[in-house]
Amino acid sequence: MKRLACAALLCGSGPAVAQTALSLSLETTFAPVEEVESLSDALSCTALFRSMSLVFGPESDYFETFCAREGVMASVSGVLWADSPRGAGQSPDEVFTLLLPMINTATDLYVDHMDATVAVTDAPFDGPILAQFDFCTALVEALQRDAG
Repeated sequence: MKRLACAALLCGSGPAVAQTALSLSLETTFAPVEEVESLSDALSCTALFRSMSLVFGPESDYFETFCAREGVMASVSGVLWADSPRGAGQSPDEVFTLLLPMINTATDLYVDHMDATVAVTDAPFDGPILAQFDFCTALVEALQRDAG
């Protein structure tokens, strides 16, 4: 039942943003799993929260929150893949052997984007990052309410 709730929360609920170089790069990164509905959103949120923990650093008051949210979204990603026809019967190690390189690449894309934004605006967050952050935060909070 929780698997259905995870998928239902993700289905069609991605942030509405214009195509940017970042969004196109993320789309390419997640292309190998595009047939699994909502998985790219879950992977993107996993990577975003990881990148936020890297940008803010372990001394930040937000570090633990970002790490916890990364874990939630990584778990959701694993469940979505394991429930897909291609992921059926795979062990957790096999699932994350496939998903982790995509998460790592997307994390690098987010960090690079934030670094480039800082170079122009002196702040790491622009409209697309803030929209994705709002979407991912709302998603994690909804999942935590559903689980609680």
